[in-house]
Amino acid sequence: MIWQNLHSHTFYDDGQCTADMMVQGAIEAGLDSVGICCHSPITRQDTTWCIKPKDINDFKHEVYMVREKYKQHIDVYCGVELDLMTDEKFDLFGFEYVIGAVHFLPLPDGTEEHLKNETIDRIPTESGGVGIMYREVDFSREKLKYYVDYGYEFDAAAAAELYYSQYLKLAKNPNVDIVAHYDLITKFDEPVDRRKQDPEPIFDIEDKAYLEAAFEGMRALVKSEKIFEINTGAVSRGYRDSFYPAERLLREIKNMGGRITLGADAHRPEHAGFMLEEAAEYAVKCGFEEVWVLEKGKFVPVPIRE
Repeated sequence: MIWQNLHSHTFYDDGQCTADMMVQGAIEAGLDSVGICCHSPITRQDTTWCIKPKDINDFKHEVYMVREKYKQHIDVYCGVELDLMTDEKFDLFGFEYVIGAVHFLPLPDGTEEHLKNETIDRIPTESGGVGIMYREVDFSREKLKYYVDYGYEFDAAAAAELYYSQYLKLAKNPNVDIVAHYDLITKFDEPVDRRKQDPEPIFDIEDKAYLEAAFEGMRALVKSEKIFEINTGAVSRGYRDSFYPAERLLREIKNMGGRITLGADAHRPEHAGFMLEEAAEYAVKCGFEEVWVLEKGKFVPVPIRE
């Protein structure tokens, strides 16, 4: 088994350490290789968790510096977590791999009538139309439930359908290698004992409409040969007790012939290899016998050994 985590962040976005500190954490965790990535800049929304365009070259320079510094101990790769909202002209030069991500929920026309306290930022449509308003799904449970209740008139399945439909576009991006935290939209639905004011989950992950929406996106991603990440980050940060994707989805990814990799989504050095062994066990439980890792510029399969 080759232990690799390609999903980690630094001070350049919403991480809490330098690239050097993250690599030290990866070495201490016993990893064979680590990827340092940044959240791609989103200039069309006011975001605090993305790298600033002016810092991109400095970020890449720092990662390549630590690669040289620690080359006798661990392999270091430079990557980017490319959000679907990022400008399509964003230059990927210097990044060795791309993690595709969807962090936003599109809201239907008329939503602004309900969201009185929200700034109405509309993103132009591809056809040049008026545009759709988007909001982050992982900022807070209160915010997400607010958008579902008042943007979708309490129809969580309809919200899920539009959320997962965005992956159809992500699937068409030939630069994307890995799909991050596929069902991020369920971030705040567990555990129950932390939902004190509203014990019901926002999304019913066994609902037929919800599952079909998720499956449709998965089919497109599998067909385009994207690699799904088993992501342990929400567990390390105390939001969830289980990994992304949910077991029902991960088993279906296996049935579809999909591929997987393991990712810690680390924002602190002590989480550089967080629960990757447990993630591998989870993969085996769902029928997988191998994970895909980056080696010398190519993704290759590695058997999961007991």
